[in-house]
Amino acid sequence: MLFLFLIGAVSARVAAVAPRSELEHVIIADCKSPSGFESSQYAYYSGPVDGTPDITTNVRVGKQQPWFGKGLIKATFADNTTFSCNFPVSVSEGQFIGNGFRGSVEDYDRGWSSLSCYARFRAALYSNEDGSVCNAIYDCDHSTPPGELLSQV
Repeated sequence: MLFLFLIGAVSARVAAVAPRSELEHVIIADCKSPSGFESSQYAYYSGPVDGTPDITTNVRVGKQQPWFGKGLIKATFADNTTFSCNFPVSVSEGQFIGNGFRGSVEDYDRGWSSLSCYARFRAALYSNEDGSVCNAIYDCDHSTPPGELLSQV
């Protein structure tokens, strides 16, 4: 009985990630455990960025991922949704750094969801079960990137 309850809880959590929403965010985060173990993650929020994310996935474990100038950085969440980004250069806080893409094989016919990513540091945004504290480095959302704003004038 407990086993079925746990499966249902995991399924509900994963199912919450699937729908696309203009309110969704993918946070690109660097994490550190109390013992000093480092990792980097993508954290998905279906709505406002506060507290615990809907789901996370490791991008790199053992040390933190250099986020710019390293080519395509891709990881897959437990629901088989993939997020990828490719940031050629570093930018200042608040600046647009590039696009990230969220999708899955099931989304192929609808196309992938493009998100605009910005340098938005937030200390201790969330923590993991192992006690790791994760800082947001970039926030990817559905806002219009600056270049598109200029082309609409």
